[in-house]
Amino acid sequence: MPGHALSDHQKKKIDQDLIKECVGKAVEVYCQELLKGPEMCSGLRVISEYHGINKDTLTQAVHHQQSIDTFNQTKQKLLKVEEDILVNFIPNSANRGSPSHIGQSKHIKMQF
Repeated sequence: MPGHALSDHQKKKIDQDLIKECVGKAVEVYCQELLKGPEMCSGLRVISEYHGINKDTLTQAVHHQQSIDTFNQTKQKLLKVEEDILVNFIPNSANRGSPSHIGQSKHIKMQF
C-alpha cells in the first residue's frame, strides 16, 4: 500500500528472506568449491565473509541442520501462514474501523 510504513514484522521477514537468499548462494558456492579439491577449495570462513553471513549459519546450512527459526516454528500454536494472515488482517481491520478484539459480554465465560 502506498503511503503506509512497513510493520516491524514485515521488515524482519524481508531481512530474513535476504539472509536465506545469501545463505543459499553461499552453499552453492561452497559445493562448487568442494569439487575443485582440498588444495584449491576456499573454506567456509572465506565464503561466509564474502557473502556477509555468519560462518556458523553457513556451517549449519551446509550440514543441513535445523535453523533456530525452523525449530521455533515447531513450538508455535499457529502455523506461520496463519500468523502472517493475522498480522495483515488486524491492521486492515483497524483501518476499516473494526476493533482488533471481540468485546466480551458479562454473560459469556471464557474457557481455557
